[in-house]
Amino acid sequence: SEVTARFTLDALPGKQMSIDADLNAGLINESEAKTRRKALSAEAEFYGAMDGATRFTQRDAVASILITAINIFAGFLIGVFQNGMELVQALETFTILTIGDGLVTVIPALMISISGGLIVTHASSDQEMGTDFRAQIFGSHRPMMLAAGALIGMALFPGLPKIPFLLLGGGVGYAAFRLKQKHDAASAQMPESRPAAPRDDLEGLLRVEPIAVEVGLGLVRLVEGGADSPLLRRISGIRKQLASELGYMLPPVRVTDNVALSAREYSVLVRGAEVARYELLAGCDLAIPPQPGMLPQQGTPTEEPAFGLAAFWVPKEQSERLRASGYTVVDPVSVMGTHLGELIRRHAHELLSRQDAKRLLDRAAEEQPRLVEDLVPKLLPLSTVQRVFQNLLRERVPIRDVASILESLGESALVTRNPVLLTEFARQALRRSLVRPLVKKGGELAAYFLDGQLERAVEQAVEHSEHASHLNLPPQRIRELIEACSAVAAQGPSTLLTSSGARYFVRQILEAHVPQMMVLSHGEIPAGIRVASLGVLRGGNS
Repeated sequence: SEVTARFTLDALPGKQMSIDADLNAGLINESEAKTRRKALSAEAEFYGAMDGATRFTQRDAVASILITAINIFAGFLIGVFQNGMELVQALETFTILTIGDGLVTVIPALMISISGGLIVTHASSDQEMGTDFRAQIFGSHRPMMLAAGALIGMALFPGLPKIPFLLLGGGVGYAAFRLKQKHDAASAQMPESRPAAPRDDLEGLLRVEPIAVEVGLGLVRLVEGGADSPLLRRISGIRKQLASELGYMLPPVRVTDNVALSAREYSVLVRGAEVARYELLAGCDLAIPPQPGMLPQQGTPTEEPAFGLAAFWVPKEQSERLRASGYTVVDPVSVMGTHLGELIRRHAHELLSRQDAKRLLDRAAEEQPRLVEDLVPKLLPLSTVQRVFQNLLRERVPIRDVASILESLGESALVTRNPVLLTEFARQALRRSLVRPLVKKGGELAAYFLDGQLERAVEQAVEHSEHASHLNLPPQRIRELIEACSAVAAQGPSTLLTSSGARYFVRQILEAHVPQMMVLSHGEIPAGIRVASLGVLRGGNS
């Protein structure tokens, strides 16, 4: 039992992680997770008590054996050398005396073992020991029947008193018989159980998951096995990676099947609305050529779902050969994982709820309580802070440095409560983390500048109020801005520098048409960073 207890206790952390993984993957709800954790806690208490109690009982048994051996040996010596007894007579006499004494001394050891068993059994229960004892003894007739059989069997051994054992065995057997009759009568009086009529889970139908993945019937095998399934393991890794990357814990991703989808098709939903759909090819991996125009010998043309790259579905047996030729070859689970991760990054601002914002503030309050107390709700409501977090995430700005963001909000809240302006102040506080990925070796930032006339037109079209900002820019100007940036963005990721007053709205205009272009303001360039001009964007020319 001690070995079983140790192995069981060593396995408990893995069981706890399995429960958390199932909860994060949406396979179980919070109520079921609490039930499993409670059962796991009871199991830990039971085996923890067993680990300690069995050691005590084991040592007592070893001590009894040693005492018996010493008594036999010492009695033999006393009988031979002190009393002058024959060897055989001394051995027989003192062995019988030792066994008799052992039968008397073993009674305390037996009582200790029984007490230890009772304590171990009661370790994982919230009831009193008497209540548990009565429920376990009289809960079924089988234990009492076994006890009656053991007592009657003892009466059959020669040398043991037959009448007491037969009386005890008969009494316990009669009690077991009466208990069985009582249980049978209670079972007969119970109404026949009928299967409950199925009812619609209306609450489940009305619930809108923050993010969900629906798969066709041909992809259900990817989620078989619970948290150990390939897809759910990948989703768990994505959530951990994005939590470290974005700065907050994303909500669980719920995975369900949908018969309306094709067999190997999946869709991703954000707040109940579908944002992407893609179909995998059976028995194939996705191969992305190292250079445009390269074609594999055998493959079905397609488009990589996450970044829109030209790709091919190729048979799995060709994967290694293409990988050696420089192709990027990924399996279907990796395709889904990469696609899902990119979609979460793209919609991270929509997934940040009011409760998530509150958790971020609570985490900051653990280290800097005064910072949070002075800001929320004295200067800004939680909704405004949430909006600033969402604006930052919308442009893929990590919010890990919550303290710096809150400090900038505390200073700028004395001037304005406009979330747009507050976001710009927060970005300036995070300037180093914003620019670091864009700076080349040597501390140089290559960027385009926006034509001064077009930039002033955007600034003049902005209208700020106390709680909101609006852009009233003519459609012609919007087209000019999009054309100016699209020409250079087609060559690859690029950076655009504008004034602080125009930056937010320039990015809003370009978000749908040129999402790969990073838009910075002059106030977001840290000291010591040299800006190298790549040109001025005017209309459609650079």
